[in-house]
Amino acid sequence: MSLTEGLRRYGTLLALLVICVLLALTTPRFLTVSNLSTVLVQLSMLVVVASGLTVVVASGEFDLSVGAVAGLAGVLTTGLLAHLGTDVGPAVGAGVAVGAVVGLLNGFLVAVVGLPSLIATLGMISVVTGLNQWYTQGQAVYGGLPDSFAVLGRGALFGIPVPILIMLAIVVISYILLERSATGRHLYTIGDNKDVARLAGISVRWNKIFALVFCGACAGLAGVIMASRLGSGQPAAGDHFLMDGLAAVFLGMTAFFLGQANLRGTVVGALIIGVLRNGFNLLGWPYYIQDIAMGVIMIGAITVAASKGAVRMPSVTAMFK
Repeated sequence: MSLTEGLRRYGTLLALLVICVLLALTTPRFLTVSNLSTVLVQLSMLVVVASGLTVVVASGEFDLSVGAVAGLAGVLTTGLLAHLGTDVGPAVGAGVAVGAVVGLLNGFLVAVVGLPSLIATLGMISVVTGLNQWYTQGQAVYGGLPDSFAVLGRGALFGIPVPILIMLAIVVISYILLERSATGRHLYTIGDNKDVARLAGISVRWNKIFALVFCGACAGLAGVIMASRLGSGQPAAGDHFLMDGLAAVFLGMTAFFLGQANLRGTVVGALIIGVLRNGFNLLGWPYYIQDIAMGVIMIGAITVAASKGAVRMPSVTAMFK
């Protein structure tokens, strides 16, 4: 591999290392064990959401409803625990399940009805947000939550925070799904050219539905973890997952497999976002500067990914033809 090719494939990973070095030099708190652990815990929910988005983007679609779904899963789970006294296991399962159900609805609209995923999932944001507000009346759900529920977001196992363990499990599952299974190969083929996929005997409809269900379930899980960490169900708690999740996926498309959604790249992209946000906070940068910086990163990542011959980058124009 030539130096130029190496920089193209691993330049994003190198950028992460440079960012870490710069932050270590400018703020001594960055490399402390407690701060790095905090970064990973805060990052865990984003990685879970971004893993689901990676699967969807690999299939040639988008899911813009992940933030709203995470919020709904959080308030549903805490509502079941606080108001109905439901056991933690079934309540958490309900949170993940509601995400999967929304994903199934998205899949039906996209794969069966034929709506562009941008339109279907954009409309679903309004539906889910309305359900959030109706269920909570715009108020946070708190009080009466069992201590065992807090373990999910604030507990530790063998000294490792539980959210990090959940993140690692989802990363492994998503990696096997995309890189080591026939389903993953089918999703990539569909994302590349769905007509070729059909000629090859691949069920485009069911694979797209699966991708969106998987993404919805990941968003639901992230919302449940977020609710556990906050100790309450916040209707808008997951709103930031959409932009940060897409930014992680598109940053990932500039690494390893250029122009292609891939899980290793997504994890690197999420790390860049998490490290930058943590660094901005340590440096005392105001929130609006952080928002500007993250917007620039998002635009830059999409531009670079598209310039790399991103044959699997969903074409917005083509979606409306």
